[in-house]
Amino acid sequence: MPESTGSAADGLRAYDATVGVLCRRPDASGSIVSDPRVPRRGEQPGRVCARSEYLYRSPGRLFVGTVYRNQPLSIQRRSASGAWVRVVTDIGTEGWLRPGALCR
Repeated sequence: MPESTGSAADGLRAYDATVGVLCRRPDASGSIVSDPRVPRRGEQPGRVCARSEYLYRSPGRLFVGTVYRNQPLSIQRRSASGAWVRVVTDIGTEGWLRPGALCR
């Protein structure tokens, strides 16, 4: 466990963190995984056109990940308001993002 450089009275705390580094060039589909998830029946293929966009567990709440430009994903449905899109990424992460992040 890392040592703290300050005391609890200073408001400083020690935290453990795991950092992963991925060194793989995207394939022709834009995926960086060797066996990407593909759209299933009833889903539409999509692609991220924004430089990056947050992915949420529910519309606008609880961040679960980030998607990046050219990343392939499956579009499952749109919210009733049309302000959010339910997607599954090529690595299987499910969540909601704003439709403006997708290629039209």
